[in-house]
Amino acid sequence: MDGPDHGGGEQESQQNFGVSAEQAAYRESEIRKHFGEAWVEGYEDLIPSMTNHEKDRHVLAAAVRCGAETIVTYNVKDFPRSALAPYSITTLGPSTFLRNLYELDSEAVLRTLKEQAAAIDKSFDYLLDRLRVNVPGFVQTLTQQK
Repeated sequence: MDGPDHGGGEQESQQNFGVSAEQAAYRESEIRKHFGEAWVEGYEDLIPSMTNHEKDRHVLAAAVRCGAETIVTYNVKDFPRSALAPYSITTLGPSTFLRNLYELDSEAVLRTLKEQAAAIDKSFDYLLDRLRVNVPGFVQTLTQQK
């Protein structure tokens, strides 16, 4: 998902990721359960004043409402600098965002990834293989450091 999460996540998941309504509902419930503090509400009144790509104005509005500094997205092109500058918000791709986290605290990132792998009863290498699909630059950074 782009930036802070927001209402309407189920429909967005179905459209963007081709998942069923049940899968989208499960995804949303898991996000709310584990990242409840990241759920943004009350941004709808800001949508009409956003000047980025129309289909992503709700994302920028939610980011503005919660005071986000960065929107993490694969759709950087839908968030031109001119639309973000008034709010001092930037965009980063997911690999860049994760590489930046790794540079800040590599031990914490590696520990978290290992905990995530253990939580799904998979190896660290399995998790890296799965991550390689969506964040190849981040995985490349990790594997170069091994």
